[in-house]
Amino acid sequence: MPPPAVDYATYDAESSMLTLEKPTAAGIGARAPRRLRAGLLAAAAAAGCFAVTFGAAILALRTPAPADVSGDVTAFKVSSVDGKNLIAVSTYIPRKVFPMMGVAGRSFVNYGVNKEWHGWMTKAHAFIEGLKERAAVDPDGVVIALDTDIINGGCSEATLRDRYERTARASGGAPVIIGADFHQYPDIPGMVQAFETPAMRARKYAVLAEFGMTGHEHDHDETPYPGAIDYAFANAGFVMGPAALLIRVVECMVVFGWQGNNFDDQRGLHICASRHPDIITIDYSGTIVQSTYGARPGFLVGTETGVHNLLLPDKGLQCFVHLNGHKMPLERPWYDWYHHLPKFTISTA
Repeated sequence: MPPPAVDYATYDAESSMLTLEKPTAAGIGARAPRRLRAGLLAAAAAAGCFAVTFGAAILALRTPAPADVSGDVTAFKVSSVDGKNLIAVSTYIPRKVFPMMGVAGRSFVNYGVNKEWHGWMTKAHAFIEGLKERAAVDPDGVVIALDTDIINGGCSEATLRDRYERTARASGGAPVIIGADFHQYPDIPGMVQAFETPAMRARKYAVLAEFGMTGHEHDHDETPYPGAIDYAFANAGFVMGPAALLIRVVECMVVFGWQGNNFDDQRGLHICASRHPDIITIDYSGTIVQSTYGARPGFLVGTETGVHNLLLPDKGLQCFVHLNGHKMPLERPWYDWYHHLPKFTISTA
């Protein structure tokens, strides 16, 4: 039988340095709409132990040996921040490289080619493959591992690097920056409280202050989706940081993403981020990647420039916009919004 659930709000993040013990059986709900386009895994078994039981095809995706993400974080020095160093996983697009939607100029390197989709574990293992390839060339170079429903907003490479560095600095030097979400999902007992401790809230407002923001910019939509709380939770669709360190972060997600027989990368990311705020921080300002699920309208499209984020004090160009799935059941379908953008500066591939 699985061990009892743990209240993650009781964890001491300073002393719990990702030794990657097997995860406990915390509750899990249905995947948020951004996941629907790939389909849901089978519901977690009512009883069972920490094991993969999806059959021979899934056995090829066994969890790697636990790796410790702790240690001297200062050893991870950023050598470069390149907004074109993008890796993604699409098993239905048969091309190794394909253009990112949005403003032309950035492309995904696809590690899903010739792979079968067996749920979010496929994505995680493919990301590890791509990150190891990148780390062999430049372990300290920043890589962005992201979902393919993210578009290029058009910010410059210098702007992206500036926003990355300022976010990391305001977060106490955490070198891995992840996308934000209004919702702690999938539900993990105590995880909302873990992300809203005084220390985490202080970090959030330090990041917002760095960009001249107060937090009210991200007040959720006037008709919020159920569970919307605060723009302060983890979204596994965007993970950015030094390649060598991202390998360890994704391996952490692989270990902690399990609940019974169900794997969810965003579950793993919540647990890893809550335990390691010294390594992982959130793009609270949305200046790097803005999630649209549950968000109020906040973009102005310049036909010769790109996607301007009206939430920013300077109304500057957004770097990335997360559309959160084309089957999103919202009153405001962001995929429709995207397809009405001016096409002569926009890549639609």
